[in-house]
Amino acid sequence: MSIVFSGAVSANLGMISQIRDGSDLAQKRVSTGQKIFTAADDAARHRMSQTMLIRARQIGSVNNNISLGLQTLNSVDSALKSVVSLAQSAQDIARKALTEGADAIRGTISTTNIDASTVVSPALVNGSRFSITSDGGGTFTYTFNAAAATTTWGTVINALNASGAGVVGEFVQGAALGQSLLRFRSTNGEDFTFNAETDQNAILALGGITSPNGIALNAANQFTSGATAPSASETGFTIAYGGAPNTAMPVTGATAITAGSLLIFKDGNGDVRTLNYTGASTVSQFMSDINGMNAGLRAYLMNTGGAVYMRLRNTNSGNIEVLSGTGSFAGPGGAVRFSGLTTGAVFRSGISLSSNTALRLTYGQQYDAVITQMNNIIANVPVSAGRNLIAGNNMAVTMDEFAGNAINIAGVNLAGAGATNTKLGLSAGLGGTSWTSDVAIQSSLNAMNGAISALQDHQAVFSSFTSYMKSRFDMNAAIAGDLEVEGNGLVAADVAEESAKLTALQTQQQFAVQAFSMGSQVQQGLLRLLG
Repeated sequence: MSIVFSGAVSANLGMISQIRDGSDLAQKRVSTGQKIFTAADDAARHRMSQTMLIRARQIGSVNNNISLGLQTLNSVDSALKSVVSLAQSAQDIARKALTEGADAIRGTISTTNIDASTVVSPALVNGSRFSITSDGGGTFTYTFNAAAATTTWGTVINALNASGAGVVGEFVQGAALGQSLLRFRSTNGEDFTFNAETDQNAILALGGITSPNGIALNAANQFTSGATAPSASETGFTIAYGGAPNTAMPVTGATAITAGSLLIFKDGNGDVRTLNYTGASTVSQFMSDINGMNAGLRAYLMNTGGAVYMRLRNTNSGNIEVLSGTGSFAGPGGAVRFSGLTTGAVFRSGISLSSNTALRLTYGQQYDAVITQMNNIIANVPVSAGRNLIAGNNMAVTMDEFAGNAINIAGVNLAGAGATNTKLGLSAGLGGTSWTSDVAIQSSLNAMNGAISALQDHQAVFSSFTSYMKSRFDMNAAIAGDLEVEGNGLVAADVAEESAKLTALQTQQQFAVQAFSMGSQVQQGLLRLLG
């Protein structure tokens, strides 16, 4: 059976349906704050809104990468600060070693009783000499006169001490009660030589003086006798502390060095040096070349017991390392080859100038341990894989949503291993094994000073990237925020307006329902009357 409504009732039903749809839409807008939901609502505004919101999300993604880059730079900066702090502690350790273990006396002492009144030697004659030269070039020569046979050591030493030659003489207490010995001591921290023109009788009067680097005294072969000039084979006697290899065979200044001869070695400062003779040369020229370097080495002829050899000496009391030789410098037949020469041969000084070597070496071990810690920090910066900028990795960071403004940050390889870091100029384990002289410790201290300077330079470079990237991050965040606000604004609803509209529709709906109810009641009354 079909149900028939009057026109008024049908109109009320249509009105109620329209009010309900309008109410649902208004309620959706109020709850979401959005007026346009699809392109069908407003194609132009919807498309522009989506474009802005998508770009805002892209910029947000870019900022996520920038944020990771900033975190990497912050981690690297923190690591560099820690490494610099450790390097500064290594400086402190080196300074303590310098203070705690001062260099002992560099010199030699007589083995016979000598005081100021002791006659030098009754065998001296008029014109005999006593001569000393310091490595620094200061020379003292005392020439005995007609009273040579009765001249005392006090007279000679007073003249020596007044000369400023870099060497002084001192009468010191011997081990035995009442014993007086004569000590010759460097005042400038340099080796010194009793020159060949010294009368051998004066040297013999000192007894068995020794050179710490092991050269044996042989007065009859090393010094002249009387007032005569020394022969070519009389070379004097050097008081030296550094490593000093001899040539394997006797030589003279005229001994030839053939063309194509080459010698590679480390100088007294530890730097690698090369002497390459493309043309023929001589031992005299070689010695001149070595001494002209002013690099902690001295070459000279030395009579070591009847024959003259050329000798290289480390004037800084360290080792000498001969790396390789060819031609006249090569074994086994090279005329100027060094005894024991093999590739990488080290001629060690074996001498300690420190009065507290054990403590210095303990500090040296601590110094080496600090370098190991520095290397560990450099290798283990807490960053994403492939982003350790101080272990040689590079980093590229996109700065905008168009991928057209990428910044490339070149890393630097500062990594080392153990107590070695050649990238920072820190040599392997030197502290724990060679801190027996001021020169060695100062060399380590200078190396650490250079490492700190290099580390601080790298800090400054990376900090400039940090500043730029942070500025770009802040700018991107502001742009993304603006785009998001504008994009949402294009499709946003006026919540107050929609709320008022919803309230009006709800009221209208109530009236429509009441009208429908009243119309239904009228129709029902008419049906009863007709029934």
